[in-house]
Amino acid sequence: MDAESETLVNQALHRMLEGSNTTISIAHRLSTIQRSDSIIVIGSDGKVAQMGGFGELSADKGGAFAKLMVSLTSLANYDRQYEILGCMG
Repeated sequence: MDAESETLVNQALHRMLEGSNTTISIAHRLSTIQRSDSIIVIGSDGKVAQMGGFGELSADKGGAFAKLMVSLTSLANYDRQYEILGCMG
């Protein structure tokens, strides 16, 4: 998804979350997932590799989420080993 489309999707998600809705998003971009209340990292084996809040997962430098963040900031090394599920609301 290009940056403009991502902005539109994020704006729509923000409007949806003003109520008492629960939203599940699947993303490869950190900007999409940072506002999530709960983040679930799914490993390449399809199992939950790690879960928690953004701050908690970011602080665990040896965890799957931190490894994914490093990969995302250096797309040349990005191997899509993990998927991220974010739950909001």
